[in-house]
Amino acid sequence: MSNKASGTIKQPDSNLGAYFHKIIADFSKEAKEHPFIHQHQWPRRFQELMRGIVANDDLTNEERKFLEDALNAFYNYLLEELTRFANRLDHLFWEIEKDIHAYYDRKDSIKIKIIGRIDRLSKMTANAIELVDYKILRDESSTANQKDKLQLALYTWILKQSGLEPTRISIASFCPNRKVIELNKNELESCKC
Repeated sequence: MSNKASGTIKQPDSNLGAYFHKIIADFSKEAKEHPFIHQHQWPRRFQELMRGIVANDDLTNEERKFLEDALNAFYNYLLEELTRFANRLDHLFWEIEKDIHAYYDRKDSIKIKIIGRIDRLSKMTANAIELVDYKILRDESSTANQKDKLQLALYTWILKQSGLEPTRISIASFCPNRKVIELNKNELESCKC
């Protein structure tokens, strides 16, 4: 993924979000499929995935350190989340990187296909699911902006079209510290176009 051969100039942090999402998605799928891997081995697995996914020359030392710190914050977040889910990885990682779509029928009879990819759906109980979107941010003071809220409002709408309605919706940001923002239905309703 290095841009040296193409001669283009890489924007700072341009790959951090993609790398972060790929590493945590791969890890989450592995953890769900192989729940016997002990939690104290998870940070080492993050490092192995990072070495396999990120080319040596693709990130600056500062970006690499930032990504490592964000993954460490994610690890600590997972430990807390796992406690909330009674150590059930199959519930915590019920759906990972779930591709979704639905059609919106406009008043003029034109159908618009809306697509997305949900970072994580967790199954809290038989009838309760949680929608979680992961973000990696440089600025710790960032909050959920309108774009983030619109994204989650659309994901929620698409899920409702398929018979699923999240009972909890949150954005988990890693910058590299962790910040979880839970969104309520009123916030999502305010995003309607």
